[in-house]
Amino acid sequence: MNLTSITQTEYSNVEEKKIVSTHKETSKYQSKVLEVYKEFLAIHRADKDIQPLLKNLQKYIGTTNTSMYSQEDITTFCLQLINFEEDESFFISGLFLSQLVNDHYERTHEEKEYILVTNHLQEKMSYLCRKNNGANIRVKGSAASYFADEMKEGIIILEGDCEHELGMHMKGGLVHVLGNCTVGCGQQLSSGYILVFGNAGDCVGANMKGGIVEVKGHVGTDIGINMRGGLLKFHEDITGKISHTITRDPTYFPDIQIQVNEERIV
Repeated sequence: MNLTSITQTEYSNVEEKKIVSTHKETSKYQSKVLEVYKEFLAIHRADKDIQPLLKNLQKYIGTTNTSMYSQEDITTFCLQLINFEEDESFFISGLFLSQLVNDHYERTHEEKEYILVTNHLQEKMSYLCRKNNGANIRVKGSAASYFADEMKEGIIILEGDCEHELGMHMKGGLVHVLGNCTVGCGQQLSSGYILVFGNAGDCVGANMKGGIVEVKGHVGTDIGINMRGGLLKFHEDITGKISHTITRDPTYFPDIQIQVNEERIV
């Protein structure tokens, strides 16, 4: 399928239909990105080891020449991912898409939102918005695990749900999840703000060192395992859900705070 021949069905769920680029260079860019993306999937299928991809992703993406494409082209690429859902390595596509955004933002410092569309997909992508370095990103749909992993700065709005380890190793920025998340929200967070409007699973704030995690819905058990700093904010009763590893003595860990409806309980 030609990457520029997007049918009405394929983007019927996309509100911003103007995001499909009409630039003359779009076809050339998308053909190159598709070629590199196929190679990316093939490398993982052959080895199943994600580490080589993490180390060499910059090299693969760099071959696409970011000066050739726009934010709209990145969104158009998202729409084409429906053609690759049956690939056994599809779940790591979030790595590829994240690097595409990061490289483009690093070279352009574009201030308007990057629109990533996932609501047309049956399969979810892991590592989406990984290492965001300042871009403002809106994800129209849901994501799998490690969403906003190692984020540095910027604003991310996820309009759906995500799975485990939301914001793991996050170092800055703001993440809004309009849906739910599962286990390990804010694990090893050192800075930044994670706001979950829905529910969160167990182990919120595990190994947290700083930053803020706020959950407006229900929350699971084992809150703050090995927490060493930061602020956890909840809006529903968490009686009996706080991990026994949290000390309530401020002498040892004065930077730890847990609040329920703005009232500090730890």
